[in-house]
Amino acid sequence: MTEMAKTKTTPRKPLCPMCRTLIQAGERFEDHLDKCAMTKENVICGLCDKVFKKQEHLQKHLKIQHGIDKKADKKKSEDAM
Repeated sequence: MTEMAKTKTTPRKPLCPMCRTLIQAGERFEDHLDKCAMTKENVICGLCDKVFKKQEHLQKHLKIQHGIDKKADKKKSEDAM
């Protein structure tokens, strides 16, 4: 009977439910959650409830994931005036 090859398993990095990022090695999950909860700058996507630490990250997400470009929409409304 042949033996199975020995493979190395890599533990999965936990995903933060607040900012949807992978918790880096060496960072405690609870510490990361506390940091996310205390960040007052968090902004939430109104379409999918994903949380971002900065407004510009939300804007990029809206453009890429939902096809909404608020900067372009704002410029169009200014040009129309």
